[in-house]
Amino acid sequence: MTELATFGTVEKTFAMIKPEAMPYEEEICTMIRDAGFSIVADERVTLTRERASLMYAEHAGKSFFDRLIAYVTSGSVRVMVLARVDAVAAWRALMGPTDASVARE
Repeated sequence: MTELATFGTVEKTFAMIKPEAMPYEEEICTMIRDAGFSIVADERVTLTRERASLMYAEHAGKSFFDRLIAYVTSGSVRVMVLARVDAVAAWRALMGPTDASVARE
């Protein structure tokens, strides 16, 4: 991470556009850039079950784990590394709540 005296700390964070949203990937990338992020790495991939299971290892054993893995391996995804000042907090704010019941409110 780079320390910029005037602007704060430039951080990097991971982002993934999941299969269902891939038809809107260009619009999503525009939204990401408009929010002040730079896309410093970008790749379209189809995740294997093994790779997806490693990515979501913290959820292993939970009731939704198999459905989650099936979903993210059901088609292509776009994985990106994003950078900007305070990237982690800014990405979380842009994404909104991860709890679907809160997100619906």
